[in-house]
Amino acid sequence: MTAPVPPPRLALLLLLAVAALPWALGLRNEIQNVDPAQYADVARHIVRGYGWLDLRDSTGPFLNKPPLSIWAQAVAMKLLGETSTAARLPAVLFALLAVAGTYALGRALLDATRAALAACLLAASVAMQQM
Repeated sequence: MTAPVPPPRLALLLLLAVAALPWALGLRNEIQNVDPAQYADVARHIVRGYGWLDLRDSTGPFLNKPPLSIWAQAVAMKLLGETSTAARLPAVLFALLAVAGTYALGRALLDATRAALAACLLAASVAMQQM
């Protein structure tokens, strides 16, 4: 007697949940890389009152990156405090938005099963996990 095979959608949802699990588990880890720590420092300066357009870190003006992700970190830090979780939360939300957009595009162009598979592959990719 063989076990029942789960429907494809359920299997794909389970795969997506397993692929996104490291994002949730890694939210509370301390920031150790230089670039993410610098972006969090710029967001921290915004929260402490330097202004939303006067981007700076501990060494001076910070003009070499687009501000959207830094602004998102600053908003999260205003709401949740100056923690690693607050600094990482916008990246996780943007990643979920990318996965949802991939699914929506795949569903519009192909079908729900291939759209879910594409979203799972994006979520499980090494580049997405490292971000």
